[in-house]
Amino acid sequence: MNKEYGGDTVIRRKRIVTLATVVVVSFLLGSAFSCITLAKDGSGNPFDKIWEAIFALEDRVDSIGSCDNAGFVSSPAYDSGWVSVGGGEIVFTHDLGTTDVFVYLTGKDSDDTLGIHQYEYGGVAWAYWHNLDETNITVTADSPWDYIRVMIWEIQQPPT
Repeated sequence: MNKEYGGDTVIRRKRIVTLATVVVVSFLLGSAFSCITLAKDGSGNPFDKIWEAIFALEDRVDSIGSCDNAGFVSSPAYDSGWVSVGGGEIVFTHDLGTTDVFVYLTGKDSDDTLGIHQYEYGGVAWAYWHNLDETNITVTADSPWDYIRVMIWEIQQPPT
């Protein structure tokens, strides 16, 4: 037999084809095994989880986009409006049923020296909020806080 087209060359080609087949089959089996192990809780195809996450994200984006607000911040869950202080403490009833909130306190003065402000906010001398519970919040304010406004947002827990 001719060695060029004969036994040795054919055997080499068969070995290369066999080796290539083993490599391809190993790759496919390894890929399939990896996909199966990615589905950790045994709930099926991991690509289904990816699509579920994409659809959930699209729903969240749609819900944000459907807000009637001009900005990205929603309206507060509680807004006291402007309330005359006259010095001392005022208890506001918010009835939110939670203390997981963000409180925004702002003031304004009668003579428009400071306008709407937070001058000396948080100090014991002029204005601060305290005694927050599921129903009420107390604000203590003195001059130049002639009027105060309390706005409260509920802090939403991120989705799991």
